[in-house]
Amino acid sequence: MSNIFFGTGNIGKAPELRYVPVNGESRAVLNFSVYCDDYKRTAGGELEQTDKGFWVRVGFWGPRAERAAKLLEKGSRVRVEGNLVQDRWQDENGAEQRGLTLEADDVFISMSRIESITWKPRADRPDNTDTSNG
Repeated sequence: MSNIFFGTGNIGKAPELRYVPVNGESRAVLNFSVYCDDYKRTAGGELEQTDKGFWVRVGFWGPRAERAAKLLEKGSRVRVEGNLVQDRWQDENGAEQRGLTLEADDVFISMSRIESITWKPRADRPDNTDTSNG
């Protein structure tokens, strides 16, 4: 049985970048929640949001998490994909909580809210030579 999940929605509050010890090393993890909304078409063909949306907690790890922390903010429209895992934590009152967390393999930003992009040079082409045909 697969536990792979794909979801699209808006980030609910500012993502939090933390560094946690993993096997004796400090690793970056970006934590945020996404409201995965659901739309259907009306008889007139227009999109209408249903009440079937839900929240997903997301953990995004490593150097990509550090880069994502510079770009993502509350309200960002994203598509997240990865594996669902059962997580345990203590809430602010010290009570143990359980829930599903998406260990994200990738986070994609929706182009609908992008104003500008800055590209970094490809690692395999240090001279940054453009060999494209278009």
